[in-house]
Amino acid sequence: MKRILLVSYHYPPANKARAIRMLFFTKFLLEKGFKVDVLTSFQKNIDPSLENILNTFNNRKNLRIYRTEKSRYSRIYYSGRKIIQSKEAIRQKTKKEIKNKIKKILPNPKYIWYFKGVKLGSKLINEKKYLAIISSAKPITSHIISFQLTNIKKIPLVLEYGDPWSLGQFKDNFFKKQLEQKLLLRANRVIFTTDETKKKYVKTFSKIKRNKFITVYSGFDRKLMKPIKYDESDRCTINYLGNIYEYRDRLEPLFRSIDIINKNFEKIKMNFIGNINVPINRKKAPESIDFKNPVNFIESLRKMKEADALLLLGNKGGLQVPMKTFWYIGSKKPILVILGDENDPLKKLLREYDKVIFSENNTSEIAKSLNELFNSQKRYKRNKDDSIFYKKFLWENQLKPLKSILDELAKN
Repeated sequence: MKRILLVSYHYPPANKARAIRMLFFTKFLLEKGFKVDVLTSFQKNIDPSLENILNTFNNRKNLRIYRTEKSRYSRIYYSGRKIIQSKEAIRQKTKKEIKNKIKKILPNPKYIWYFKGVKLGSKLINEKKYLAIISSAKPITSHIISFQLTNIKKIPLVLEYGDPWSLGQFKDNFFKKQLEQKLLLRANRVIFTTDETKKKYVKTFSKIKRNKFITVYSGFDRKLMKPIKYDESDRCTINYLGNIYEYRDRLEPLFRSIDIINKNFEKIKMNFIGNINVPINRKKAPESIDFKNPVNFIESLRKMKEADALLLLGNKGGLQVPMKTFWYIGSKKPILVILGDENDPLKKLLREYDKVIFSENNTSEIAKSLNELFNSQKRYKRNKDDSIFYKKFLWENQLKPLKSILDELAKN
């Protein structure tokens, strides 16, 4: 039986997008008959529901998880951050200024993980024989650890990217460009989460053969997305699951549009479930909007399934899409997409989904889209057979290229 070493800073039970993606990579590899060893870090933000999913996997006995010990430096870093934040708060500095100051004074523990990761990884590759190393980033530390392990022992390397690392920063950081090029040259194959990111890398790193780069979107698990019964009403309840970020998400046009729509009677009820990292005057927000604390992964899926519709906020930059997109597809619910910009890849990705409404981020467009959503509820609620589009994003279908890569490496 072939053995894979999966290197990922984030791994369940940590509730992070990277950890959840790697959870289903692991499930797929186990189902295809591989043994999987995971090299990961000491975890925070523990979500027991992810651990429960992990323990239901077929061939769970073929999975071994190796965690590096918690770093003393992490405690120093986070303690230092609190001190800096408290001092800067007195001076009324912004969060962005505080964050930049922390970066200058204290290197992030995710980079310091390199030393513990290489130490434990070296022990593993000397004790066991691996078909390949699959490295997942962010953070880029995972790729740098994996690169170093392939210097110690010749093992095929598959790099798996979430967000692009150095794109757009070359003029300011020549070192990043050179380091990433070394990583890409060493890799046997490189996996991206969108076609747009892949194309950008092909164009930027023209010295590297383009057939080395492939796209594997995220997906959803059919069993976890089984429909549930929920209370229906005359209004349309829209849920948003996940975090809201100040640098990315402008909510004012949405709030104004809901006030317009609900002027005579409440058509729309909206729930934001997650961390809200933007300054919001909740007293001035429409009464029909609720802000709720984050929930565990399984509960977040239930919140998707009990909503009448789901809200998706696109990213700026034309490269990335939120991972929740694919779980939204699995819910078979209508999706209101507020585009990040004119190049938002969600527009291309979801154009074949028959329950999507796109809107630019301005009050009139969003109000028009909310009206359309409210008036089309009965049509959207009709159950349909699983479409080709729906089946495309099942994890087992999205990950077929990974199996092909590993089969190819096994022959060489």
